[in-house]
Amino acid sequence: MQVWDILRSVDYLIDDQKIPIEKLSVYGRGDTGILGMYAAILDQRISRVVLDDPPGSHRQGPALLNILRFTDLPETAALVAPREIVSLTRFPDSFGYTARILALWQQTASLGQASGLTKALQ
Repeated sequence: MQVWDILRSVDYLIDDQKIPIEKLSVYGRGDTGILGMYAAILDQRISRVVLDDPPGSHRQGPALLNILRFTDLPETAALVAPREIVSLTRFPDSFGYTARILALWQQTASLGQASGLTKALQ
């Protein structure tokens, strides 16, 4: 439901309020950043996901029913490409898998790190 809420917020800003948004970024700390990442997978209008202290696996969070039967965070993060995922902290080691997937598709610029939110949004 939280991913749904993020998606409805995007709809509200763009469709209902008619705000001319060229680039839309979502930010979240910890588990909420991952929810923003899932929203970006489902909505191409989200151009950047900014994570702050993301978990390395769904074992640490967020808890999504039966998700580990099919995938985990490093695989799903690669689905955001070619759009950006920027972390304000060091990516967990498990995201090395994401970097390898992105390298295969020559999308390594999709995964980045920034020292602060202002830098991440540039």
